Amino acid sequence: MMAITPFAEYAPRMRFNPPPNWPPVPAGWEPAPGWQPDPEWPPVPQDWPLWIDDHLSHPASSPRSRLRAVSIVAVVVVVMAAAVAWFAVRATSPDTGDHPAVRGTMTLTGTVPVELNPTSLALSRDGSLLLVANNTAATLSVIDPARLQSLRTVAVPGDYQSDVVFDDSSGLAYLPSYGGSHVSVVDPRRGAVVDRISVGAKPGALALSADGKLLFVLETVDDRVAIIDLSTRRILDRIAISGSPDTLAQSPDGRTLYVQTWESASTIAIIDVPTRRVTRSLPAGPNASAIAITPRGDELLVANVYQNTVSIIDPDDGRMITPIPVPKGPIHIAVSPDGGTAYVSTQGDALISIDIAARRIAGTLAVDGAPSGLQVSPDGRTLYVTRSTDKSVAVVSLT
Repeated sequence: MMAITPFAEYAPRMRFNPPPNWPPVPAGWEPAPGWQPDPEWPPVPQDWPLWIDDHLSHPASSPRSRLRAVSIVAVVVVVMAAAVAWFAVRATSPDTGDHPAVRGTMTLTGTVPVELNPTSLALSRDGSLLLVANNTAATLSVIDPARLQSLRTVAVPGDYQSDVVFDDSSGLAYLPSYGGSHVSVVDPRRGAVVDRISVGAKPGALALSADGKLLFVLETVDDRVAIIDLSTRRILDRIAISGSPDTLAQSPDGRTLYVQTWESASTIAIIDVPTRRVTRSLPAGPNASAIAITPRGDELLVANVYQNTVSIIDPDDGRMITPIPVPKGPIHIAVSPDGGTAYVSTQGDALISIDIAARRIAGTLAVDGAPSGLQVSPDGRTLYVTRSTDKSVAVVSLT
């Protein structure tokens, strides 16, 4: 893949001069190392100088310096034009298997009625059981995805069930009670609440360890994460988080927990699970509303709701890749099992699919009813979406 080297590395006096048929860029912006033009952008106009030497017009400039600068500009123009042409060909070429196939086309194929204000979903590993936390109703809907039919509704103690996770090894689901200072343990197949685990005030987001032995609970009032041993259902430890922690994500290998904060300058705290310590913090962009991690664990995706962007972050070095613009208020993110596509729900009653490797939008789908929580099926062919105001789950085919 061809990368464009910033001309500033060779001649700091040169100024980037994007052509008029490209999208506008902020004043003073220059391409970073490895930057590549979007393949959908039009070609650079003939003889258009992408770099300008503001000193060329100075009387003291020598003919030799002018000739050198003009020659370099010509070379850069040729390289940029070749890059644009290469990406245009690459965008229309069939997938060669170098990266996961992108399922960017979304088609609404059905809905399943649930109860008031569904917000979060969990899916069994084999895709045979779909669970929906109905926040305001304080219930759990148990759905058969194959028949698109609600099997049962379980009343959950406490108010506002804002999240749900499912442990395949035990067959149990866990839901936080934001108004009850506990986590409910539910057997969805029996339709019964089997236990309650006491935690701090107003528990929010949950995450389950990769081996199913630990449950992580965000205690929102005290700005900390509680770690629960599920074999004893007792709290092992609590870890303080600076800021206003809002969302959790677990690395695929289970060794790292990511905690995203909700602030004007949001951060992601990185917890080393074996030592139960915060090792460092990464910038997440302003007002981050959700995070997700790729199946290989090599990239974090962050929704920035007020900036209308999705940022991609390298969790190893904290490097933030150029944010991807998305329409109107991204609020939740889910990543396909193969890591090729990300799906984003927005405040504009729309779903967005993103080609992760290409860093661009692959498709859009209008979905009314305030789409929110997202869950991708294990085969990557179906997306389940809660519709908060419609009291339903939308079923979306992915191709």
